Amino acid sequence: GDFKASARSPAERVARGRLLRATAMFGRLTDWVEASPTTLRTELRAAIFPIFLHLFVALMEADETVEARTLLEEHGDLFVRLGANGGHSSSNIRFLDRLRALRTPSDLQGEELYENFRRDRRTTVTMSQLG
Repeated sequence: GDFKASARSPAERVARGRLLRATAMFGRLTDWVEASPTTLRTELRAAIFPIFLHLFVALMEADETVEARTLLEEHGDLFVRLGANGGHSSSNIRFLDRLRALRTPSDLQGEELYENFRRDRRTTVTMSQLG
């Protein structure tokens, strides 16, 4: 609450502001993806998934757990629909369930998906010529 906000250093407040702006921009990006032609939507969702994951992890690392959970609740279901032909992906459902289980920054430690993310910061996204 208020103590947490007032206990932040100026640098932490700037970093928090950047994260919150990035979260808002991600919302605008997802709006654009969802307004895109149906033929491109699944491909664009796959392209923004690494951004979603990076933002979620950055929020959790910064102890912005409320914002991380809000991001997950508002946008996570977009990535369930990354299965074949836009169908549901059971692996993404399991992945999102694992993210939902994370409650505190310390929960990231030892979590395989987090360790993989930290080790492999780059993600290759393959897109069609149309995408």
